[in-house]
Amino acid sequence: MTFYTIFGDDEVLFEGKMGQYNFLGGSGMPMRLFFCQQCSTKLYCTADVFEGFKLVVTGSFDNSSDFEPQAEVFTNNKMSWLRDNGCIQHRFPEAGLYDRLQIMIDNLEKRSA
Repeated sequence: MTFYTIFGDDEVLFEGKMGQYNFLGGSGMPMRLFFCQQCSTKLYCTADVFEGFKLVVTGSFDNSSDFEPQAEVFTNNKMSWLRDNGCIQHRFPEAGLYDRLQIMIDNLEKRSA
């Protein structure tokens, strides 16, 4: 299980040598996972279906507890021990691609304003 914080491509920059692993996401569309070539730590993903966004592995931040989740995806597979402290605003039993994309765009526009 991985938790991601979503940023616009130009909001976050990674430096250093990175490896890349290509796979199909839950949407069935291509995704790319980028990781540190030195220690193999997963850093972020990009997805064809979410062009213009980086899905950054939340645990890669020094202050990862500052990022509370606002949405849950694939809740039909959610582990019973995961709890919501009241921060979850959106839930998607499956991929919820179009709804998630609209929420991401709305949030990006709010940050840009």
